[in-house]
Amino acid sequence: MKPIQQNETFRVPRRLQGVAPTDLEFSMFLTELNKTQFFEEVSPAYAKDRKDSGHVMREFEVNFYVDLTTPQALAGNAAGY
Repeated sequence: MKPIQQNETFRVPRRLQGVAPTDLEFSMFLTELNKTQFFEEVSPAYAKDRKDSGHVMREFEVNFYVDLTTPQALAGNAAGY
């Protein structure tokens, strides 16, 4: 793969599925994803109750883009990561 140039935009769509103990933890997780400069357009697709071994949890799916053109990503790309 050729190195990404500074004037190029390279975003990768991602979908993440998971579970959280409560709505609060799910909300905190979304907040932290939104604070991370690599992740853009973070949006929940769904969140619903899920029971596992008698415990009610929140099953969720989140969609977002990973921006590989941030300065940190470009520095990692230049270093061969």
